Amino acid sequence: MSAPGGELQPRVGVAAIVTHAGRVLLGERCVPRVWQFPGGHLHFGESFFACAARETREETGLQIRCLWLGPTTNTVQQEPPSHYATVFVVAETDSQAARRREPDKCLGWQWFAWDALPAPLFAPCRPLLEMKFDPFRCRSMLGEPACLE
Repeated sequence: MSAPGGELQPRVGVAAIVTHAGRVLLGERCVPRVWQFPGGHLHFGESFFACAARETREETGLQIRCLWLGPTTNTVQQEPPSHYATVFVVAETDSQAARRREPDKCLGWQWFAWDALPAPLFAPCRPLLEMKFDPFRCRSMLGEPACLE
């Protein structure tokens, strides 16, 4: 994103690592063809948890509950030029019935075991594997969850 003077500016993204029955939800983007968690841009004045819940609902129709603040990644790409700070939120859902609510952006949603994620992953997601993050084993380190009504 460009500032008024044409200077590129970083953006903040929030990605929801939605879990259910020992699996995580990933969607295959239309362009570029990569796999990613539900998520999007943080709106002005919005909390990370509210953003994760909104994006998950908009993209999949799922309601999430019990959210933990997860890791953050810093991704700079040269082509096309972009810079994202992505905040990951680990969340639980009671349903595995994700729907494709944005067919112009996503080819479909699937559930995967954490140790069997598809490739290629969206650039901000790749560092999670490099840092050996695991949304199921780390919950005790992430503290008490915020539970949504």
